[in-house]
Amino acid sequence: MIQKENLFLFHPSLSTINESEVVYIQKNPTRSEALIRAQRKYYQKNKEKLTQNQLEYNKVYNKVVISCACGDKYTRAAKFHHMKSTRHATRMQNIKDGKFAGETKSLSRVNCSCGGHYLYKDRHQHFRTKKHIKYINNIAQEEIKEI
Repeated sequence: MIQKENLFLFHPSLSTINESEVVYIQKNPTRSEALIRAQRKYYQKNKEKLTQNQLEYNKVYNKVVISCACGDKYTRAAKFHHMKSTRHATRMQNIKDGKFAGETKSLSRVNCSCGGHYLYKDRHQHFRTKKHIKYINNIAQEEIKEI
């Protein structure tokens, strides 16, 4: 009979169990000591060659520049990040809609009623210009005269 202290997994309802019924489960299988020594010896013997091969692989794998369908370029190491980015999604949607891939609202040119024009992203700067302020003041004065 095996006592419950010796069991790896124990159910509280069991106080004793026959040794023939016990199945031992090894959580983390370990490598034999001889295999570990052989691997260490091989690594020490071929350390420079292994390091050189790894460096060459990294240069080829990580430095290759790939052109995406959206028009951007990325490396293999950055592929996952690029595919999940909002930039990629926006550019692909623009292509799907028949627009230029890099077209965004912030880069669209706007013609103002004051006679000026500006990029959408610079609209606040345009609203502070003398030309625009003078135009707004003229419109306000005209509305006052009408009343």
